[in-house]
Amino acid sequence: MTVYIVHLPEGSAKGTRQGLDRAILVKDGFHWLAFLFPLLWPLFNRLWLVFLAVFAVMVGLGIGGRALSAPGWAIGAIEFILALLLGVAAGDLKSWGLGRRGIPAVDVVGGADEEDAERRFFARWLAGVSRVPEGHRSPTTPAYSAPQSSVQPVMGLFPDADRGAR
Repeated sequence: MTVYIVHLPEGSAKGTRQGLDRAILVKDGFHWLAFLFPLLWPLFNRLWLVFLAVFAVMVGLGIGGRALSAPGWAIGAIEFILALLLGVAAGDLKSWGLGRRGIPAVDVVGGADEEDAERRFFARWLAGVSRVPEGHRSPTTPAYSAPQSSVQPVMGLFPDADRGAR
């Protein structure tokens, strides 16, 4: 099961269809394209600040490596690690960029594939249920928070010792 962070435009209300046609699902996991193309991936996803940071680090490695007479394999290893880190953090960076553009994270949903996750989210959204607490717009929200209920929380190992076995 793959986990996706769901982004909707500002003003989308639970239980309504408003904005659902513009829903964006961001896969939470390793992004191979970000790993293989570390300079092109941020440009394709309109992450200009991420592009500038990656570009500055790569240029700095090239200039600093030559100034320090570092072997080519060491510079290549550092660039490989940078690309690996970008592949791991790509989902969070994309969610951050969407949030900056006014498309905040509204839910976290899992599914066998993106279509299944989208179907689950739409059903839950139209029912007025969301796993992300109201007012909390962070992509680092835990995927599955406990649902609100009137049952008192369990304290200790045997909270119902008085009732006996059923």
